[in-house]
Amino acid sequence: TYVDYIASGRPLKCFEQYIRQHVLPTYSNTHTEVSYNAQQTSLFREEARNIIRECVNAMDDDAVIFTGSGATAAINKLIHAMNLRTIFQRKGLTVFVGPYEHHSNILPWREIKAR
Repeated sequence: TYVDYIASGRPLKCFEQYIRQHVLPTYSNTHTEVSYNAQQTSLFREEARNIIRECVNAMDDDAVIFTGSGATAAINKLIHAMNLRTIFQRKGLTVFVGPYEHHSNILPWREIKAR
């Protein structure tokens, strides 16, 4: 279930309620585990990672990577990790997008072409 669609609408009430009751009371930074709250937030993140792994039948050598702020951040991370900007500029490759692509999916590819 994709929950992060705040840019276009409110989440389902059951998600809001769960976050309000179970996540926000102990919400903290995941980059440290020196406090109970940080440990709990890290556990939530790892639990989410495991749920996603199960839902997509991920193998042991597959990775679930949280990318931050939506599709644009995910595509930018992919472009950087695979050095696609350099590859596209050297070889003049083409990315095909369909008529139903979200604008946030198209922008990173257009930026590569513009450079």
